[in-house]
Amino acid sequence: MLILIFVFIFIGINIYRNAELIKNSYTIQRLQSEIRRTEKENALLKKEILSYLSLRKLEVYAREKLNLAEPQEVRYIRERFSQEESESSRFKVWNWIKELISPARKFLFEKYNETIR
Repeated sequence: MLILIFVFIFIGINIYRNAELIKNSYTIQRLQSEIRRTEKENALLKKEILSYLSLRKLEVYAREKLNLAEPQEVRYIRERFSQEESESSRFKVWNWIKELISPARKFLFEKYNETIR
């Protein structure tokens, strides 16, 4: 009889250990699937962050927020004058200014002379 009790206790302990092993393996499988799901979500978030950090997307976002237009290429042509051309062009400008001011200057001097008399 004692042996029979010992056998039942031994079988009960084994059944309990097997049940705990099955429960633990189920928990491990659930955690592994959660890890895979979290890794996939992490990869998607990394892609999304990288797309937001790309300079082009950042520029487009800033242009929309600040209502800016796209940059346009502008070319400037710089003229090179020789020393003589540069001096002659200065004299041309100076003479042009004198011609513009000359009638006003004469008018002012005439008015000044009239007030003195």
